[in-house]
Amino acid sequence: MSKITRSFTLDAEVVEAAAEIAPSGNLSRLVNEALAREVKLANHRRFVDDLLEEVGPIPPEVQADIDAQLGLSDNR
Repeated sequence: MSKITRSFTLDAEVVEAAAEIAPSGNLSRLVNEALAREVKLANHRRFVDDLLEEVGPIPPEVQADIDAQLGLSDNR
């Protein structure tokens, strides 16, 4: 995949904390992976929104079954 260089203004505390957890000290890699996750989540949200618009909401009994299978409580 091709790479580009950009300049961003970030909170110093966030950068310092990120640098400590960056794989092999590679902050660019950490930022790239975080941005990739955000893009993936946005695409998933868009898909779910489109699906809900097309077929309607999940019926409560189906949602309850899903929650039970995933071990989620009713107090979300």
